[in-house]
Amino acid sequence: MDPEPYRRRVPAVAAFLPILTLLVFGAVAPSESEAWAQASEASDTRGQMGLPPHAQGHPLPAGNTAPAGQPVVQGALPAMSVPADSAETLARLRERQAGFESFRESRIPPRTRTGAFRCDVRIGRLCHWFGGADETDFPAEPIETGMARRELLGELSAGYSQSAHPWILGQLVQYLIEDGRPSGAVRVAEACGLAEPWWCHALQGYALHIQGDVTAAERAFARALDELPPHEEARWRTPRFILSPESRSAFDTASPDEQQRLWERLWRFSNPLFLVEGNDRFTEHYARIALATIREDAGHPFQLAWEEDLEESLIRYGREIGWSRTQRPSMGTGLQDPRTIVGHHHPGSRGYLFPEEFLISPADVPPEAWITAPREARTWYAAPYAPDFRGLETQVARFRRGDSLLVVGAYRPDPASSVVDVDLVAAGRDDPFAGGDPFDRGGGGDPFRRGTTESFPSGDEDDVSAELEGLQAGLFLVPEDGGEVRRIEGAEREGVLTLRAPAGRYVSSLELLDEGGGAAWRARQGVVQVELEPGQVGVSDVI
Repeated sequence: MDPEPYRRRVPAVAAFLPILTLLVFGAVAPSESEAWAQASEASDTRGQMGLPPHAQGHPLPAGNTAPAGQPVVQGALPAMSVPADSAETLARLRERQAGFESFRESRIPPRTRTGAFRCDVRIGRLCHWFGGADETDFPAEPIETGMARRELLGELSAGYSQSAHPWILGQLVQYLIEDGRPSGAVRVAEACGLAEPWWCHALQGYALHIQGDVTAAERAFARALDELPPHEEARWRTPRFILSPESRSAFDTASPDEQQRLWERLWRFSNPLFLVEGNDRFTEHYARIALATIREDAGHPFQLAWEEDLEESLIRYGREIGWSRTQRPSMGTGLQDPRTIVGHHHPGSRGYLFPEEFLISPADVPPEAWITAPREARTWYAAPYAPDFRGLETQVARFRRGDSLLVVGAYRPDPASSVVDVDLVAAGRDDPFAGGDPFDRGGGGDPFRRGTTESFPSGDEDDVSAELEGLQAGLFLVPEDGGEVRRIEGAEREGVLTLRAPAGRYVSSLELLDEGGGAAWRARQGVVQVELEPGQVGVSDVI
């Protein structure tokens, strides 16, 4: 019997296991669940989760040779030799982590689904499809799952104090973030204690990004890249998965200098808003790579062997914000398990990546060619400060002023904007990436989290203006190959902004942000003005 394909959904994601018996898929067998509960009750770390004490010793340098009597532990991160007792601790924690994920999978609540499954994008064993705002009604995480995570965190903390191993540190950071404590994850990563500090910096960057400190995350990832070991270069410094195969091939065959230039251009112009400090799309990419490194040698809710399709899906579409279980129609005869694990993504996700066909000459990009709907985008992202992100009604013109360039942008946002807020629609669930806390202790929330759903009605202009109080506006000229970004900012709901700059090749960006309402508008296009040769005549844009 041929296996049934796995399925995954984005913004909802699903994985069908092969046609096997019910004992293989679905709820964990009672003996396994009971074993987890019994082990949790017996743990002397119950309810304890502070920062792990700084390790008294350090692991031996990475390598494949261990001193006599000390086993070599291998995994996704570089192999390292550890003392026998540390190896035993590591093996026990690996088993406990896998047990937690099996327990989590067994407790994922069901969700009624009508209609047939479809596949919009297939990646290996996984099938992605796009549900939009309709996919915000996934159930809350069961309280027992949050309690089990706390138990696991206590054991990981105690284990890390005995053996400062990169795998344990990665799991600590991941589950602290899931538990709604990104600031604790930052402190754990900063304490470090590893022989290879690049991984500590990468984990700091991941946690800082989730916490909302994008500029600090940029610095942490930069330190990680500076100390990156050679075997990690391809994972972290190339556009694996995010570009089409054709563009990736062109990137691979370019010279090292050209690769660096293309890489910098890609992220410079993929920044969602220049009004917001830091480039959160850039740090999101590296946060996804860090999470993929954590997951590839560990258990996860899909309960599948980690292969490239899981990594590609994570890099392209990001982390899940919730889980549910549905059923698919039975096919054929014999024993089958129709239950499907669904991982949900932010319904406001869309494509922000700069269009790859213009990487050679960004200043030639036509007006707003790269905010795309999910079905049109190869990779998605939801800007946490503006889940409602749309194009801006605007007119941008350039005028020659001697040897300089004058850019004028007139704008007026569409006020009929609805902001999708997953926390209201799925109230009560534990969102591991929004700084929430299933135990409702309060404090330390994620600054990117939005607490209300706003609607800007059409009608009375005064009402609309009141809704858009606190609006930020800006016009930016970004040089094609780096250098000073020319900018002017304002706070008017509609108006005209002007900028003067030397002649050259730029991408202009006219932006508005209503951060309190979680909405943003943007219009981008290439702007080119070359210096005139003697005797030449220049012509400005027609308005």
